[in-house]
Amino acid sequence: MWKRLIVSLVFVCGACGVKSSTPQDSQAPDEIISSSIDMRGDPCTDYTAESVVRKKVTFPMTIRHAYGRTTIRKKPKRVATVGWQSQDIPLALGVVPVGMPTALTELEKENGGFAPWVNEKLAELGGKNPDVYATDGAPSSEIKDLNPDIILAYASGLRDDQYIRLSKIAPVIVYSRLDWQMPMDCSIRMTAKVLGRPKQGENLINNLHSLLSQTLAKHPGLMGKKILFKVNDINFDTITLYSDKSSRMRLFTELGLPVPLIVRKYSTTVYDFTPVVKPEDIKYLSDVDLMISYGPTENDPAAVAALQNSSTYGQIPAVKKGRVAVLGDKTPLSDLSSPTPLSIPWGIDRYFDLLEKAAKK
Repeated sequence: MWKRLIVSLVFVCGACGVKSSTPQDSQAPDEIISSSIDMRGDPCTDYTAESVVRKKVTFPMTIRHAYGRTTIRKKPKRVATVGWQSQDIPLALGVVPVGMPTALTELEKENGGFAPWVNEKLAELGGKNPDVYATDGAPSSEIKDLNPDIILAYASGLRDDQYIRLSKIAPVIVYSRLDWQMPMDCSIRMTAKVLGRPKQGENLINNLHSLLSQTLAKHPGLMGKKILFKVNDINFDTITLYSDKSSRMRLFTELGLPVPLIVRKYSTTVYDFTPVVKPEDIKYLSDVDLMISYGPTENDPAAVAALQNSSTYGQIPAVKKGRVAVLGDKTPLSDLSSPTPLSIPWGIDRYFDLLEKAAKK
């Protein structure tokens, strides 16, 4: 699932005035170049605070991403999003997409299709709900009917074939290098640039950083703690963790919290951000102070007991002591664990409350 082929796509959209092309800037319309893995450079280097201040946003502009380059000739007016959470940044910047996915998680299904922070933001922005499609893939027919002039898919696992299909509808902006591993600051700056709102994007980043720092300071029980985040699976025979490239772990590392040895050891691979720990490496889990897991309900004692009784997780000292924060599958904290510019202000304080309580056991 996590293997990727990076493609170069050439696409000219005369109707919307937008051109997508390969890094070599080939011009042949509708030409598809043979697939190849291209890991040269990181497009996120184009989106630093300094570059935002230094460069004035003008159209046309060219955006680099994992599948090549996309030139946008006019400021987009009709935005469609693909992938879980891709709508959150446009909404945080005051832009309501014409279409976006719905009901992808248990929480969203329980809340009429969207997370509560999305519902509240839509109401704040006038109550106009976008068209929806119940998939995180590439619903090309539904999106085509919306006539978008840009498709944002930075928070997605969009495959090369899906990218090609969507690019025949409108230009597509995907993740910077690898799916599900794009830093939030980079996602915000890239989206803000595409939407012609760089100053709003920078203000959003500064406000989020300030809020996160203040919230951590209010939870001294988390200071210096090494956190392990367990992947949501039911197989306790093996230990599967989120690497420091994932948004779940990046939240803590960017706040300056130390990284457990096992996470550092298994974060060296370029591609997989949910690695499986080899049995002989379980010994490297001894420095973990707190583990985060998912379960049927928040702080479910049965989930903690199951981990303690397993032959793998039960070897972790922190788990033996009950230092496990369980996020209920249908609760806001389950989705908030993969933070966005909307979910952070909505519930980061409650999230840290739960973690701190578990860390003190």
